[in-house]
Amino acid sequence: MHKVIIVTADARTLKWKSLDAKKRAIKNTLNTMKNADFTVDVVHETFLPEVANGRITHSWFKTFAEPYYHQGYDFIIIHMKDTQRKAWGISPTLRGAKLNVASTEKMMAYFWADENTTRVRLNQFIQTCLHEISHAYCDGADVRDLTHEYHVANPDIRGIFASYDMAKYQPVRMGLKKDKTLLERILGLWQQVAEYDRILSSRLRLQPLVQRQADVIVETMAMFGHPVRIVEGFRSNERQDELYAQGRTTPGIVVTNARGGESAHNYGVAVDFVFRNEGYDAPEELWQTLGSIGESAGFEWGGRWKTFPDKPHFEMLLGYSLQDFQAGKVDYSKYQ
Repeated sequence: MHKVIIVTADARTLKWKSLDAKKRAIKNTLNTMKNADFTVDVVHETFLPEVANGRITHSWFKTFAEPYYHQGYDFIIIHMKDTQRKAWGISPTLRGAKLNVASTEKMMAYFWADENTTRVRLNQFIQTCLHEISHAYCDGADVRDLTHEYHVANPDIRGIFASYDMAKYQPVRMGLKKDKTLLERILGLWQQVAEYDRILSSRLRLQPLVQRQADVIVETMAMFGHPVRIVEGFRSNERQDELYAQGRTTPGIVVTNARGGESAHNYGVAVDFVFRNEGYDAPEELWQTLGSIGESAGFEWGGRWKTFPDKPHFEMLLGYSLQDFQAGKVDYSKYQ
């Protein structure tokens, strides 16, 4: 996928009634190129550019654009309104300007346009933005740049893009992007496998009675048309300590008050559920239904706890206390 970002210096630009139409016009034009698959984003950022001799300096722009390149954007373009252009001392003869670093295949450009500014009776926002991208394409594809000649002969620059082929543009950078995308997909698959393995291991280490009754809950909720799944079963003490640290010493919200060895999960006698369709934001009546079904299956429901209620949590202690589990005083034959 090819990505363009237009960073506007004026937050009011995002409220233009015509902004979506302008983005579509730019995107649709770019996608007339062969082998093109463009997205176009417009965002606001507050900044004060460094200007010398009526132009934004290359060094300032390079620093400004760097984070966007790390986000995968191929074209980083600054937009300003005419009042900002004047305040910054940018030459009025420059509708737009392109800066590129050939050795690293990076392209940056800036232009000015108010919402209804025209260029030969055509919208300047669209025309100038595409004009600078055309320059960049010719640099990146190492082809003769006929942007100015075409735009003089044809007031509408959009027609030139049909002759371009993105397969020829920035071959090194595009190759790296493809490799990065492939690696991200592989990593995503590995993460899915790891999560599946964790859940499977969790289920296998639940006590048999707990597993059977948890399956009853899953089957019953599916019959009611609100399927649920087990997201946590058995937990190692290490896993419990990780969850305890969340919201305390690691990022996230507090999800448990139990350290390793202090949770029923650590002994294979507790499960946590989530709604497959409604997620954790399911309405209260669904949680109450789930709680009642879990209780009828022999579980204690965490949603009834007065302190730190835990609606996804169900545990089956069979009359034992947590201290009994910690002290090894539990007859696990009762869980067969």
